[in-house]
Amino acid sequence: SAWIVATGIVTAMFALRHPLESNLVTHVVVQMPLLAISGWQFADSPRSVVALGKLNSGGATGLTLALFVFAFWMLPRSVDGAVQSVALETAKFFTLPMAGAALAMSWPHLPVLAVAIIKANTLSMLLFLGWLYSASPFRLCNNYLRSEQDVLGAALISVAALLALAQAARATIGLGRSANPNTHTRHPP
Repeated sequence: SAWIVATGIVTAMFALRHPLESNLVTHVVVQMPLLAISGWQFADSPRSVVALGKLNSGGATGLTLALFVFAFWMLPRSVDGAVQSVALETAKFFTLPMAGAALAMSWPHLPVLAVAIIKANTLSMLLFLGWLYSASPFRLCNNYLRSEQDVLGAALISVAALLALAQAARATIGLGRSANPNTHTRHPP
């Protein structure tokens, strides 16, 4: 079930936290997204049906929560802090799955235009962060080597390119479309 998968991902990320956090790329490109995906998986489980109800009208509340959490964890200072501070690391293990779950519960309620804007913004933020990590002459994360920062920049740009290609392929061949043009499937951005 989805709940077991979500629990398994969080447990694995916690058990492997030291090897994953020892490298900037695996910390940002592997561990953090998998924590958010675990929350998405948890929200797909029947146990999360009670969710937000009227509080998440139109998906706005969950989306806002997810965006604030993701914005916080995009900051190099937050990535660095998660390695230095037990409190921030603990917060990461709670907030990223929570944000993934909030996004999953909001996604089906969002208007199609909002989904398109979120997808475009996700790509632009990945490209911007990739450029920032690559172009900065300074170490942005003190706990990691400058060379890791260059690799992370390239990885983020590559992820953005792959997501753009996947989205273009879906749009071209019609994957994920429903019969009703005003609805959309529950695929993450």
